[in-house]
Amino acid sequence: MEDLVTTILNIQASRYVSAAGVVILLYDHLLTFGDEVELIWQAEWKFPKFLFLLIRYIVVISVLVHTYRTCFSDLSKVNISSEKLIQR
Repeated sequence: MEDLVTTILNIQASRYVSAAGVVILLYDHLLTFGDEVELIWQAEWKFPKFLFLLIRYIVVISVLVHTYRTCFSDLSKVNISSEKLIQR
């Protein structure tokens, strides 16, 4: 039973860390958005611009999806083997 409680607490801590990471990422995007508009959006479409925008926004999308799945997943669906917990 102790292992189950520890596992649930670890999942909750992981959720908090994921949420904090999203906040920091979005804050960074807000801080640098003006520079991005000025320097990147007005530049001619070449490979470096494409690569910058792709990486910048793919990271945001993937982090948001991961955090959503981490923070809003049902704990009853977490794959915890009760046999392994009992054997310990």
